[in-house]
Amino acid sequence: MNGDDDAYRRLIDQLDAAAARYRLIDPPPEGRTELVSAMRGHDVASPRLALITVAA
Repeated sequence: MNGDDDAYRRLIDQLDAAAARYRLIDPPPEGRTELVSAMRGHDVASPRLALITVAA
């Protein structure tokens, strides 16, 4: 498991432990990974996704 997978798993475990309501959305690929990776400054082989939270 790499660092990104480990961070993801920790986040999901914390959400579950807190009985938080959440949903995972798997968006379709946009085909602009190279452009966005360059803008964000990370390797194309390790694309990042956005995390959006809403407190109610």
